[in-house]
Amino acid sequence: MFSDRQPRFTFEQNGNDIIGTDVSKNGSKIYGIRNGDTIKFKYRGIRLIVGRWEINHDGTGLEGTWETDDEHGSWNLIRIE
Repeated sequence: MFSDRQPRFTFEQNGNDIIGTDVSKNGSKIYGIRNGDTIKFKYRGIRLIVGRWEINHDGTGLEGTWETDDEHGSWNLIRIE
């Protein structure tokens, strides 16, 4: 779950491939590849966003950064079930 605008995503992992689905409104997808403690991802909502998450060692969440052609910021996944 991301804190920005409260979308809710479910994630499924198959090997190193990760797919997240926005279940709160529009079904947008996040596509990621896990390599060790890092997930590189792409998200197409209104525009394409690319970024990465670092998995916290205690398993409680992910901290990450994102960017578009002209903006950047951070996303924190606050709960993993």
